[in-house]
Amino acid sequence: MDILTEEMATLIVKETAKRTKTNINIMNFNGVIIASFDKSRIGTLHEGAIEVLKQEKTVVINQKDSLHFKGTQAGINLPIIFQDNIVGVIGITGNPNQITHVADLVKMSTELLLYQNYFTYELEGQIRSQELFIEELLKSESSKSFIQYLMKQLNINLLTYRK
Repeated sequence: MDILTEEMATLIVKETAKRTKTNINIMNFNGVIIASFDKSRIGTLHEGAIEVLKQEKTVVINQKDSLHFKGTQAGINLPIIFQDNIVGVIGITGNPNQITHVADLVKMSTELLLYQNYFTYELEGQIRSQELFIEELLKSESSKSFIQYLMKQLNINLLTYRK
């Protein structure tokens, strides 16, 4: 499962930009913008994101720095972390001194949404495995190996009694 999809990034950008009144960019783990309020930037390389990925920490870009980093504007770029791994970068355009308070909230909201999406995906998979397990048990000629596989997936331990 790709944890940071373009669809999710687009939703995050749309909802965040609406509330913060600032441009938001989300870059993948290669530094390419996958979602932006400024649609013309999608698909372009963001060197600020590359710096975040290299340094594994937040990178602040002021107006002067933006001249040296291709594809950047003044703002704050933060790593998006999921299960202790950087899965992307979120960039918030604006005067870094004025958007610092918003940047951490946007990062936190993004990471919480990723976790929520992941756990929903996992729960749906668990429910589907349970359904398959029950269906297989009810078959007149069920597959022993498939039942064993599903038992392992679901961490089920059935006892077998023999006389």
